[in-house]
Amino acid sequence: MIQRCEEGAAGQVQTLKTDGTVSVFALPGENGAAGLVIKRWELRTLGARLKSAFKWSRAWRHWEGASRLTKAGVRTAACYAIARSKSDDGAALEWLIMDRLPGKTLLQHLADNDLPVQTQHRLAEAAACMIVELIKARLYNRDGKPSNLIVNLTNPQRPDIGIIDCVAIRPMPKGGGKSVDMLAALVIEPLGCRCQPRRALMMRALRSYAVASGNAPRASWRPARDSLWRAVEAFVKAHGDPTPKVNPLA
Repeated sequence: MIQRCEEGAAGQVQTLKTDGTVSVFALPGENGAAGLVIKRWELRTLGARLKSAFKWSRAWRHWEGASRLTKAGVRTAACYAIARSKSDDGAALEWLIMDRLPGKTLLQHLADNDLPVQTQHRLAEAAACMIVELIKARLYNRDGKPSNLIVNLTNPQRPDIGIIDCVAIRPMPKGGGKSVDMLAALVIEPLGCRCQPRRALMMRALRSYAVASGNAPRASWRPARDSLWRAVEAFVKAHGDPTPKVNPLA
């Protein structure tokens, strides 16, 4: 599979992303299957090679994060192998082979505005409930931006969200308190990409979070929701310029 990526597979390999030292490729599946995603990192420095040797490179951290998500029941792509090779000029390369999750990212859906209003609200609820599941599993996603979230709309009434970049999945700090960070991450990237979700959708997500987390009974969720809104609003403001360095919609 790695050789197919290196040789271009006679035009069958799709390059999804090239950013600095990382490239992401997609291999088509057979008989309607979604296929595979292969990430490749260039280990240009001694530090990068040492991290790979001691299993602390981005590939290994993704593997560990994906394992944590699977144990917590949060959908992510199954990882199959990590491999090393060398480029034609002798540079060290590290590869991660995993499933490709079908569907568009949450950011793409926001940018395209292509879903019925009811489905948009169900999706806002699903995003909030995913964060609740992470917190219950004592996990924290440091990079939970919508371009890292894949939407499964097999059942539009109950959309499912999967995490495709697991490098930033960490155990929850002892003090906790990362719920606002993860909720704000759903807003910051779309704001920077000029496709911010409507206020009604943000309120729906915050209400769902307040109820699903057990912080508020259904009959009195408004104070909890409004408190979360103020906290998220303050976090986004303190973040500064939300424009991403690389436009994920380009």
